[in-house]
Amino acid sequence: MAIDLDAIPMDDKKTWALLQRADSDGVFQVESPGMKRVLRDLKPTCFADLVAVVALFRPGPMDSIPDFIARKHGRTAVTYYDDRIKHILEETYGAIVYQEQAMRITMEMGGFSAAKADKLRKGMGKKKMEIVDALEPEFLAGAAERGYDDRIAARVWADMRKFGEYAFNKSHAAAYGLVSYQTAYLKAHYPLEYMAAVLTSYTGKSETIVKYVAACNQAGMKVLPPDVNSSGRDFTAVDGAIRFGLAGIRNVGEGVVETIVAERKAAGPFSSLHDFCDRVDMKQANKKTLEALIKAGAFDSTGYTRKQLLELMDSCVDAACKRQRDADSGQTSMFDFFDAEEHGMADEVVPPNGDEWPKGMKLAYEKEMLGIYVSDHPLSDIASVIEAARTLSLGAVDEFRDGQQGWFAGIISTFGRVATRAGKLMATFTLEDLEGSMEGVLFPQVYEKYRDVVQEDAVVRVRAKVEKSERGVKLIVHEAERLSSDGRFERLPVTLNVRAPLEALSNGRGVRFKEMLTRYPGSDCVVVNLLNGSATKQLKMGDEYKVDASAPGLHAELKELFGNDAVWEA
Repeated sequence: MAIDLDAIPMDDKKTWALLQRADSDGVFQVESPGMKRVLRDLKPTCFADLVAVVALFRPGPMDSIPDFIARKHGRTAVTYYDDRIKHILEETYGAIVYQEQAMRITMEMGGFSAAKADKLRKGMGKKKMEIVDALEPEFLAGAAERGYDDRIAARVWADMRKFGEYAFNKSHAAAYGLVSYQTAYLKAHYPLEYMAAVLTSYTGKSETIVKYVAACNQAGMKVLPPDVNSSGRDFTAVDGAIRFGLAGIRNVGEGVVETIVAERKAAGPFSSLHDFCDRVDMKQANKKTLEALIKAGAFDSTGYTRKQLLELMDSCVDAACKRQRDADSGQTSMFDFFDAEEHGMADEVVPPNGDEWPKGMKLAYEKEMLGIYVSDHPLSDIASVIEAARTLSLGAVDEFRDGQQGWFAGIISTFGRVATRAGKLMATFTLEDLEGSMEGVLFPQVYEKYRDVVQEDAVVRVRAKVEKSERGVKLIVHEAERLSSDGRFERLPVTLNVRAPLEALSNGRGVRFKEMLTRYPGSDCVVVNLLNGSATKQLKMGDEYKVDASAPGLHAELKELFGNDAVWEA
C-alpha cells in the first residue's frame, strides 16, 4: 500500500472527528493527557486551529488556551486591539500566538523595518528580553505617529512582551501541525496498521508499549501474542487485530526471525514444535531461543500448551540437531531416501495433552519474555474485586485533576528504589489495572512503612494524591494495602495502645474492657500500658483480643472508659 502524504485532503472528516474526540494516542505532538483535554475542548475544525494548539501548548502561552477556546466557540467575544491589525490576528481569534504576528504588528503599527522586526523576533526566540525592551520606546513612538491610541499601543507591547518570553514561530508550529495532521489521518483511516507501526517504534520499551496496548484495547483493537505461524518481525495488522512481532521477544534475534518467516512462506505453517525444529536451522534457533518463543506463546497456534512444549523442547531440539549435523556432514541413512510415510519410521510426534501451568506462572513467563501481559491479564479473574476496591480507574487518567485524591487498585508492573540526597530510600513504580497504567511514588517515610506491601507483581490498592505537572501525571502514595489470600485488601496490622492506671481495671472494668475488644475483631494487637505509681508495665493482650483498630466505635468506647488521651496507634 502506497500513501502520498502530500496528496491527502486537509478537510478530511474522519481525521477531524478523531482529533475532536481526542483519540490521539500515537499521534504526533497531541497525545499527552493535557493536549487531549485541549483537543476535546477546542474541537479543531481547520489546520490553523491545530497549528495554534501546537504553538500554545507550552509553559506560558498555555495559560491563554482557555480564552482561545472560548473565542473560537463564541463564548467570549473576539476582539482586536485595533481594526487596522485585525487581518494579522484573525486566524487566531484576536490573540497573539506567533512570533511572525508580533513582527507584522511592529511593522504595521510601529513602523519597524523588516530588519528591526526580525531583531525583535530574535530577541524573543533567544529569550533575550533586554533586546525586546530596548525596542519599546521606538514602537510606542511609531504607533503614535500612525494615529494609534497610546493606551492600546502600550497594551499591545505589554502583551507581546509577555508572550515573547515563550513565543513560537509559526513556521515551526505549522511543520509540527502538519505531521500531527498526517499521523492523525493515518490513524483515522488505517488504525490497525498505524498502531502496529507505533508499537513497533517502541520495541524494547515495555512501559510505553503497555500504554499503547491499553490504548488499543480501549479503542477495540485487540493486541495478540506473537505466533510463529502469523507474526512477522514487527507488530503487524492481521485479521482485525494487531499481532505482536517475533523480534519483540527477549532472546530472539532478527536473524532467526528472518529464518522462521522465510521457512513459513516457503513451506507453510508449522504444525508442531517437532515440525518447527525439523525445518528451521537449529544453529540459529537454539534452546534459549526456543524457550523464549514457547514462554511468549508463539507456539500456541499449534494446539500445544506452553508447559508441554517446554517439556518436549529438549528432545525435539536434540533430535533435530543430530539430523541437521548428519546432513551437513553428508551422513545419510537408508530412510533418508524415502518419505516418512513410505518407510513408516518417522519420529513419533506426541499429541497435545492440555496440561498447562497455572495462570499466574504462565503470565509471569509471558511478561518475562515480552515485557508486558498480552494473552491475558493477572487481574482479569478479580476484575470485580479491583472495581470494588477503587474510587478511580487508571483508564480515566486524562480526567484526573491536580491534587485529586482517591483509592486506586491494580498490579505493580514495574518497581524501583531510589536513594534521596539524604541517603534515604524512596520507591517509584507503575500501577496497572485493566484499563490503563500510571506511575507512582512512595516518599521515604511512606516507603519505610509499606516496603513489604508495594513490590513488583503485587496486587495492591493505594490511597494517593494525583500530581500533575509538565512532566506528566503521578500518584503520590499515602497508604497501601495488599490483596490477601481470601481476596480482600488488608491494611498493615498496627498496635493499639491503651494507657490505664492499675485501679482503672478493677471493679468489673477489666471484664468490660475485654468484652469491648471482642466486639471489634480484627488483626491488630492490643497492648495495655498499666500505670502503677511511677512505673509502667506493658501487657500484650492475647490473640483472642485482636481488634480492628480502624473501627471508630472502638476508639470512642475506649476513650469513654479510660480518657481521651489514653488510646493511640503505633
